[in-house]
Amino acid sequence: MFFASDNGLGASDKVMQAIAAANGGARLGYGNDEATKAVVGKLCDLFEREVGVWMVATGTAANGLALSTLTPPWGIVLCHDESHVIEDECCGPEFFTGGAKLVGIPGRGAKITAPALEAAIAGLGRRVPHNAPIHALSLTQSTELGQVYSVAEVTALSAIARTHGLGVHMDGARFANAVAALGCSPAEITWKAGIDVLSFGTTKGGGLACEALIYFDPAKGAEMVRRRMRAGHLLSKHRFLAAQMEAFLDGGHWLDLARDANAAAARLAAGLAAIPGVRLPLQPQANGLFPIFRQEIVDALKAEGAAFYPWPDKGLPEAERARPGEVMMRLVTSFATRDEDIDHFLAVAARAAAPLAVNQRSSTKAALDNLEAELKVAGGWVRMSIDDALHAGSGTYRCIACHGPMRAHKKGTTGQRAHFEHLSHHPGCSRSNGFNGVASRHPDALA
Repeated sequence: MFFASDNGLGASDKVMQAIAAANGGARLGYGNDEATKAVVGKLCDLFEREVGVWMVATGTAANGLALSTLTPPWGIVLCHDESHVIEDECCGPEFFTGGAKLVGIPGRGAKITAPALEAAIAGLGRRVPHNAPIHALSLTQSTELGQVYSVAEVTALSAIARTHGLGVHMDGARFANAVAALGCSPAEITWKAGIDVLSFGTTKGGGLACEALIYFDPAKGAEMVRRRMRAGHLLSKHRFLAAQMEAFLDGGHWLDLARDANAAAARLAAGLAAIPGVRLPLQPQANGLFPIFRQEIVDALKAEGAAFYPWPDKGLPEAERARPGEVMMRLVTSFATRDEDIDHFLAVAARAAAPLAVNQRSSTKAALDNLEAELKVAGGWVRMSIDDALHAGSGTYRCIACHGPMRAHKKGTTGQRAHFEHLSHHPGCSRSNGFNGVASRHPDALA
């Protein structure tokens, strides 16, 4: 039951076979081999234009080197305040840029919104020479909380950046998962939406150790020929990077791997939603999910050998954060996640949750639980309070726990408060007064 990270699994068989095949014979070094030239051509085809390609071994190097071409040492890079570049790279971007400052912007789901970006830009000083100028915006796709920027969102953020003269970088460590989730072309979510440079990741998605800087205007990456060398990231046996990338791209292998990882996350999320003592404030959109568990369930899973990590919940509004006795955890699936591991994880969680269910719930608590449901909006589901639902009017609602259909009831004339009610009783729903202690999906569950 390994859900600690997608970088904890090995490379795909196809990638490993390509590396082994590249081991035979002699090839020119430092990226002058034929395989590297072929990869550049494949990436130009993939992104539907001529691109500048610079391969490195790590995502941290890719991000730092990319940002070094977008800002001078005295510049500011705007990013989400939970992004990898500001939280998890040990000041790597500051090092590669020669001292540029990273400024974080908060936002639900680790996403930057257009209003938040405008506010951040407006709030930074403009006094010359005292204040540092803003030079770049960095977006993470998919985000650190498993969410995905739509094409429209990236386009809007890039347009704001462009208005203020900022370059735009995309950290695509899980770019494949985002593209698979969106169903768009790589071009549509990058340069057509205003991205200048992409850190294109393979390592988390099925590579061994290979990331690529993709410049959509090759001239903007011209300095990389020396920057990469100076940073110690030009591999002499470069053909092994090219072999990984070539296999990763071949026949859409990268998207097949991503779809498998995303499907595993969706399966895990669906099972967790039916378990009492588990909340999913964010529905997974890629291959990461961030449920909030009762501590007793976490303890049982750890005792059974499950590998996953606690995660800060500051990326959620106050009302959605962990309550006393709860903890938010990060679960990450990969192309190699097995259905049996997901089922085992869910079974352990359900057993641990059973004592927390009906015996510890009063009818008052059950009624309070039914003050929220999920409303179907544009093909997805959004949590909504009963007050907001009554204000919004008609709609399709489902239970947060069992996903059964619900309806909104106004306040009764006898003093009963407004609430959501199942259209048909389901004894396997943890948010029902008649819960039997064994969580399960409603037979008429809405997908």
